[in-house]
Amino acid sequence: ETPVDETPKFDVVEHVYEGAKSAWAFGKGIIVFKPFMGVAEGAATKVLSITTGISTLEDADKQIKCTLAGVDKEFIDPAILKLWSALEPVIGKGDEVLKTVLGFVTTKVPLLKAKEEVVTETPSPAVEVKKQSDEVVAPEITTPAVVA
Repeated sequence: ETPVDETPKFDVVEHVYEGAKSAWAFGKGIIVFKPFMGVAEGAATKVLSITTGISTLEDADKQIKCTLAGVDKEFIDPAILKLWSALEPVIGKGDEVLKTVLGFVTTKVPLLKAKEEVVTETPSPAVEVKKQSDEVVAPEITTPAVVA
């Protein structure tokens, strides 16, 4: 049997990149931005072609995804795992910590104190309005006749 690597993968940077691409695609769908987005894509393609030799945005996308996967694997995922291992003991006692913090905050901040009187009944209106019809009732307005 081969050992299974059970290290969680978060792919944070890749998700952010995909979100940015989605926002760009959404922006291209808005008619006001469409011409500017096309010009920006053309300029980006030209710059990539000159500086890196990548001729299309699709090729650039593949290259970027490979690089981002490495960043996630080498830096971001281990950082998240270290942070999680540091926070896990505190989160394990989360209920106790939360109750302590909330108890402290509610006693020190007057606006957050619980109200002792709670009204359970909705008071009835003092004046009842009868509905006469579904039509709007408005007075007739006419202009006075001009007498010469």
